[in-house]
Amino acid sequence: MEKLGKSLVLAVALGLAVYAALFFFFNFGDVSRALSGFELALIPAVLGLVTLSYAGRFVRWLYYLKVLKVSVPLGQNAAIFAAGLSMTISPGKLGEVLKSVFVRQASGAPIARTAPAVVAERATDGTGMVLWGFIGAFALNLPPWTMLAFLGVAVFGIAVLRSKGLSLLAERVLLKLPLLHKLAPHLRSFHGASNELLGARPLLVGTAISFSRGASNASASTCAPSGSGPTRVS
Repeated sequence: MEKLGKSLVLAVALGLAVYAALFFFFNFGDVSRALSGFELALIPAVLGLVTLSYAGRFVRWLYYLKVLKVSVPLGQNAAIFAAGLSMTISPGKLGEVLKSVFVRQASGAPIARTAPAVVAERATDGTGMVLWGFIGAFALNLPPWTMLAFLGVAVFGIAVLRSKGLSLLAERVLLKLPLLHKLAPHLRSFHGASNELLGARPLLVGTAISFSRGASNASASTCAPSGSGPTRVS
């Protein structure tokens, strides 16, 4: 547990350092100008909405681990989740698979078993935003064809992840590759967990949480300082 604690602290510290560097070297001037006209009375509202959004993500993470029957003490799980946020700047936030590494240290659950939870998070982020897109299209009397295309991509991606045939094909291909053949046995565990998390009920629950987070993010954006652009909540 001491090793896990040190790893969590290192991950959070590294994430904060990267965010600080990006802020000071690329956005300091813009943020300073935006904050000069910001209504300080709105700070509690913004922080509350952002916290609500992250709380939704954490609840979804807890739900996915429950579906996978992986047990981690709540306090450790909160620390693991916070450490994973340090990787939100990675492409597609897939660096958050770091959470699976920490879960293995805390519970012994294989990474291949819990990594699909990160994939499911991204999938339901997408489906939740597609729902908001449909609402926007109908509210503005716009044709929903673009959102239907995004929905089609999401459905296709989920079908690929759940496909047993493609999983077996990928396993056979990996077995023939000199450097990657050791990953082949883990594909079955990954596919099995993906099937569980992308089934009808977990998919609906995850999408509902993502949809509600979208409401929090939109509300926080309305409180953004003038000229700062939309508030982005990871």
